[in-house]
Formats: sequence, C-alpha cells, structure tokens
Amino acid sequence: MGGGGYLDPLDRDPGRVLADVISGVVTPGHAAERYGVIVDGAGRVDESATEARRREIREERRATSSPPDPTPHAAGAGMT
Repeated sequence: MGGGGYLDPLDRDPGRVLADVISGVVTPGHAAERYGVIVDGAGRVDESATEARRREIREERRATSSPPDPTPHAAGAGMT
C-alpha cells in the first residue's frame, strides 16, 4: 500500500480492481473515481457503466489539460 504504481489507472483490468474492492483494499467509490470501475449492487463489474465512466474521466482530463511549457526550466538552462 502507498505506492504510486505505474501506468494509467484507467488501463487497469477491471477484474483486478474488483478483487481489490472485494478484499477491502479499495472502496467502490475509489474504484469509480480513480480507476473508472463501477461495481454493481451484486458485487460485479458493470461493464457498460465502467466504459462510460472511463470515457467521462478521459474527457475531463482533456478539458482541463494544457500543453507543456516549451521554454527550458531555469534549473536546467545553460547546462551543457
């Protein structure tokens, strides 16, 4: 616990996220918020709702992102 992990959380296999929910490592709310995985009332992954939530998160990212700063950072400027 506590590691940042690798790669995009939205690419994590929904079944593995569900296993974390079942074991109590992740709450259903966190699964939806961070991983975009929707767990239904029967304790299964809702495939269509998961696809929709992941699409929504990606759209939110696009809407709030900005291009990288093309200027060199002061700390690295002039270093050769």
